[in-house]
Amino acid sequence: MANSDQIRSNRRTAQFLLVSGFVPLAFMTLWLVASADEHSLHGAMIFGLKAYAAMALSFLGGGRWILTFLEDGTRTRRELLLCSMPLLAGWVSLVVPDAFGFAVLAVAFAALGALDQLCSLHSSIPTSLGRMRFYLTILAVVSMIIAFAETADSITLP
Repeated sequence: MANSDQIRSNRRTAQFLLVSGFVPLAFMTLWLVASADEHSLHGAMIFGLKAYAAMALSFLGGGRWILTFLEDGTRTRRELLLCSMPLLAGWVSLVVPDAFGFAVLAVAFAALGALDQLCSLHSSIPTSLGRMRFYLTILAVVSMIIAFAETADSITLP
């Protein structure tokens, strides 16, 4: 069994990595807000932001899938299938128009964050992880809403 110093060290490392993982999301969102639509890298930055967010969402969904699978062996197939939804939401975000992709990502981050909060309340995941995920979920959702607002003018309705 790991000693308490190792557990604290692992927790600090996890916190650092979770926060560090948000830095590219924040950078690309701020760049999108600050840059002109005519900038030569504008389209690439939009795709980069969607792709990074989709990968982060897939990573978080994979972690949730593993925790669900390993929890106690009584999980239903439905719960495991639900844990696969972040991957599908990330993929959908890449194949729909930009603004819709950011909307899909915002909803998916919020849903996964809510699931993590429920699991944290029921002691399925450590409270400290639930707390970190809460704040990072808010930041990710806000980033996706900002990106949606920045790309919403590209929506054309029939």
